[in-house]
Amino acid sequence: MSVNCLIDTGSTLSVIHIRKFLSIPESQRPDKIYEGIQLKLANGEIIKTMGQADFDIKINGKIWKQRFVIAEIDAPAIIGYNFLYSKNCKLDIRHSKLTIEDFEIECQKESQMSSIFKIASEQNVILPPNSETIIMSKVLGDSSHLMDAMIEPVMKQDNEILVARALVDPSSGRIPLRIANLTSFERTLYKSTCLAECHLCDYIFEMENTERTNRKVFKIKESKADEVPEHLVTLFENSISNLTEEQGLQMKGVLKRQADAFANSKNELGSTDLIKHKINTGDATPIKQNPRRLPLAKQEVADREVQRMLDIGVIEPSISPWSSPIVLVPKKNDPTSVRFCIDYRRLNNLTKKDCFPLPRIEDCLDALRGAKFYSTIDLQSGYWQVQMDPADKEKTAFVTKRGLFQFRCMPFGLCNAGACFERLMECVHENGERVVAYYSKSFSKTERQYCVTRRELLAIVASIKHFHHYVYGTSFLVRTDHGALRWLLNFKNPEGQTARWLEFLSSYNFEIQHRAGRQHGNADGLSRRPCTQCTHCTRQETKESNAEEDPSCYLRAVKTAKLDSKIREEIEIESTEQGANWMQSKTTEEILAAQQQDDTIAVILKLKLENQPKTKVGRHFF
Repeated sequence: MSVNCLIDTGSTLSVIHIRKFLSIPESQRPDKIYEGIQLKLANGEIIKTMGQADFDIKINGKIWKQRFVIAEIDAPAIIGYNFLYSKNCKLDIRHSKLTIEDFEIECQKESQMSSIFKIASEQNVILPPNSETIIMSKVLGDSSHLMDAMIEPVMKQDNEILVARALVDPSSGRIPLRIANLTSFERTLYKSTCLAECHLCDYIFEMENTERTNRKVFKIKESKADEVPEHLVTLFENSISNLTEEQGLQMKGVLKRQADAFANSKNELGSTDLIKHKINTGDATPIKQNPRRLPLAKQEVADREVQRMLDIGVIEPSISPWSSPIVLVPKKNDPTSVRFCIDYRRLNNLTKKDCFPLPRIEDCLDALRGAKFYSTIDLQSGYWQVQMDPADKEKTAFVTKRGLFQFRCMPFGLCNAGACFERLMECVHENGERVVAYYSKSFSKTERQYCVTRRELLAIVASIKHFHHYVYGTSFLVRTDHGALRWLLNFKNPEGQTARWLEFLSSYNFEIQHRAGRQHGNADGLSRRPCTQCTHCTRQETKESNAEEDPSCYLRAVKTAKLDSKIREEIEIESTEQGANWMQSKTTEEILAAQQQDDTIAVILKLKLENQPKTKVGRHFF
């Protein structure tokens, strides 16, 4: 693959653009090497890299090997200082020549080689909220030799200012850009703000056989829809337009399995027996109210709604001593239509209020933070799916010119209906644990030197501080895979930082529960994920797995220390319970032989025997 490279003596490393790397055929693409390198730009900004790869560089027929960092940069590739220094290169800037070893290379000027140009705004522009605007922009540089180019946005999406991709002709130096402001307030784009990049297109292909393709897609949809329940065909066809073939088949399977969860029509209702709505009016005398007169044009609407509710079983004829009038309220979104309501205000005045808390919108928004997928699935007339208590049905009675009727299910307008429905939702979702929020913390340079127990204790302290709003004043459970923390919190004479941490934790009511690392995957999944580029992680994972079944196959370093007698007793009891006395069955010779066979411990033993703790490798262990 031929690539125009930028020679940059100010770049410590050689870098290739991620898009150029991915454009290499997979069979010829070099393997990535993940080493966690970050690039710091001249302006101080730090960008993440996608790994490294070793390439063969061919210049004027001669080949060199060079490692490139893979990242999003402004050029297709950068030849950095590491290559120039290792190959003893000489750069003649005036004559645009690069000397590598014993031959010269003619370099192109930037205007000749560049296939990427910056696009900036021509003037200050005010973007209205929640709207899209087309503005004129200018190409920074000489783009007269370009014919077709693709606009690629460079602004981060978290700014909520989006630039649309488009195929353009930048030869004139001016390009129209479509920019969307997704915020709820005005945003200003100042003159010369870099908005996008203009990338040269090597090839442009026309679409062929579009009619045949469309006909094929239609047949696929039709064949899939044949197997979907009839009342879900429209839903299915509207949903698969942006799905792949495999995703469409998966969705079809879900709809077939859960077909009974979807209403056939607006008149089909479900019903729950988890809760029944009660109206507690004490010893109050029944209230009787006369029907209100309705305009002649509205009487037919009221009769039609009463008949519909009778047909679907929501109401039934009544002989109740209670009665409330009906009210037809115009809908806000459609003033020509009305909503059938019942005036239960006098009944609500006599009802003892249910104080079950309703969720606050602020708390609901906390739970949505970081979510990527949102569902608009709703219950079909959710209140009508809650049954009325038989003793209180008569209190829901309403009067029309057709007679007296009462509700068999919970109607709208009752003062305790919202609390009752929220209690039902809590009852449905109360089983099982659910994630409220995630939290992580990177250790500082000093904290990384802590012992394992101290780091685990710091993790508990930091997490409880972060979730103070949720856990303070309540009893909660802390699960950890470090068993020593169970007795550490009962330490009698703590000192220094440990004492301060334990004092902080004493203001919370919680219990520490030990959970084995194998069962701790929900918290340690990312940190325990093995990499595929080396064999150490796989070997280590195998040893840890075997150690839980047979501890003798994996030995750890042993360090002796004097312990308080009470702590010693607790440790011995705990060790006995967990079967940790397995070392007593091993002789000194067997332990020494196992250590010499271990790749990691063997290195430490060798350094110890050679008295080399001050070497670079030795300092890592000592």
